[in-house]
Amino acid sequence: MKRNEAKTQISSVKRNSGSGKNVTMSPASSVGKSSIKADQMSLGPSCCNCNTVITDDIKALQCDRCQAPNAWKCASCLNMPDELYEKLVTDPKLNLKWFCDTCSSIISDSTYSAQSHNDKLDQLIVTIEKLMDRYDNIDQQLASKCDTSEMIKLETRLNLLEQQVFKSDEYNRELESKLNVNQQKVNDIQTRMLETNTILQDVQDELKTTNGITQWSDIVKEAVDSKFETVSVGLNIVEKSIEETRKQAQEIRDKEDRRNNVILYKVPECPPGSYEEIVKHDGDFFLEACSEVLGLDITRDDIKKIYRIGKRGPEARPLLVQLSSGMLKNHIMETTYKLRSVDKFKGIVISHDMTKSERDQCKQLVAEAKTRESQDESGEFIFRVRGPPGNMKIVRLRKRM
Repeated sequence: MKRNEAKTQISSVKRNSGSGKNVTMSPASSVGKSSIKADQMSLGPSCCNCNTVITDDIKALQCDRCQAPNAWKCASCLNMPDELYEKLVTDPKLNLKWFCDTCSSIISDSTYSAQSHNDKLDQLIVTIEKLMDRYDNIDQQLASKCDTSEMIKLETRLNLLEQQVFKSDEYNRELESKLNVNQQKVNDIQTRMLETNTILQDVQDELKTTNGITQWSDIVKEAVDSKFETVSVGLNIVEKSIEETRKQAQEIRDKEDRRNNVILYKVPECPPGSYEEIVKHDGDFFLEACSEVLGLDITRDDIKKIYRIGKRGPEARPLLVQLSSGMLKNHIMETTYKLRSVDKFKGIVISHDMTKSERDQCKQLVAEAKTRESQDESGEFIFRVRGPPGNMKIVRLRKRM
């Protein structure tokens, strides 16, 4: 009788055979009931208990784990009734399997090892919970030591920056709306000019076909010329308005691009070399000035761009530095007065990166400040230009005695 393959999966059950050996039936993928014909081996497999040669007529089970040739056991040694054996090999719903003594020991050891791993996992979870509690305590201590006044100042500055960005966006939208309206006016005027030219051409054609009076043609021509001149004047006004609006929009975009920039004057240049060496020299100088003199915590990651303006010459070129945020720039501009206290940086001047219109305004204000200072008869005051780009003004300061 052939022994069929059967897939089995149930909970572990141990039974004792007639010889005292353990028969283990536990969850697995299959019961090793494979058929082996007697002529495939010279002697064939035999029962590991009674040494009976396993043939097609002998009812026996093979170990489902190792499936070794000597891992067979007959139904008699297993004390297994014929009905149960037939049901095992024919019913695929029965999820049972048999292990030899060696494999049964290995499986028992694996169960112990799994329990050991579970214990280690529980210890690891307890350790992680302790670390989380410690982290929460550190976080609370840091929160209690934090300077709330500085946090309030930072939040206030952030709110002001957000308001400025929002106003800038609103102004841009307003400019775009004006551009669209002016463009629509230009289109309407061009349409009217085309209609007027069409009417003029029709009138001229009609005069030619009807041989009308020359005076009427002259009158129509004068009227059309007058209308055309009026339309041309209106078109020039609209075009001028569009150009002014475009300049304002370009000025706003230019200001936004320069918002986080500062320019350093009289910074010594390194000898000509590779681009990386020059950038490193200028970056190190700038970072040293920020940390050692201005007392600011600025890193190389905060520098988005750094380069010299203009061509190399006998005088040191201005150094432009683009920072990652406007807040860093504001901190620098608020502490530039500290440069005068260090000999190495005494001659360095830091200023805003202004647009052309802002530079022109600054020059006019500087000239006016010099004039007012020369006209001051008391000689006790000096006049200086102060304030951010676009909002500069002349202030009067008392001279230091």
